[in-house]
Amino acid sequence: CRPRSSAFLGGGPARRPPMMTTLGPPRLLACLRAQGGVGKTSMSGALGVRLADLGAKTLVVSTDPAHSLGDALAMKLSGDPLEVDGTGGLLYAMEVDTDRALRKFK
Repeated sequence: CRPRSSAFLGGGPARRPPMMTTLGPPRLLACLRAQGGVGKTSMSGALGVRLADLGAKTLVVSTDPAHSLGDALAMKLSGDPLEVDGTGGLLYAMEVDTDRALRKFK
């Protein structure tokens, strides 16, 4: 899925992406997946920060057992959403313990 505006993620003027201009509560679900070591966590964090900068209340969720999202945001994350400091309550992050979650549903 590519943004319709080149300014959406780039260095151009901040504009609301198309999905944020509809009536009612806008929703966007972006799933970043690929082989290991290609920057999924970095891109997820950057996308979350950019959406929060644009005024969208955003939750970034990682299922990576390495828990590198917390490292990237310089905070200790858990299985519950935590507010990322300095974002005015617009950016939240969490790391899901997939092994624990699977055991819960066995």
